[in-house]
Amino acid sequence: MSYGFRPGRGCKDALREVDKLIKDGYTYVVDADLKAYFDNIPHDQLMERVEERVSDGRVLGLSAVGSSRM
Repeated sequence: MSYGFRPGRGCKDALREVDKLIKDGYTYVVDADLKAYFDNIPHDQLMERVEERVSDGRVLGLSAVGSSRM
């Protein structure tokens, strides 16, 4: 659950949640920021896989347009 920049949630809410989870026996914290994940996918390898299943050049062209931003 995210508490960052969420209406009605703040740092004290996050600390209360952490305290509760520790008391419940949780011992691991996982933090993942997927915002830039898709910027790091090797586009050529991805397209090879997509082309194995998609033959419509118009659909494949849509991906090529998006890749120009990478």
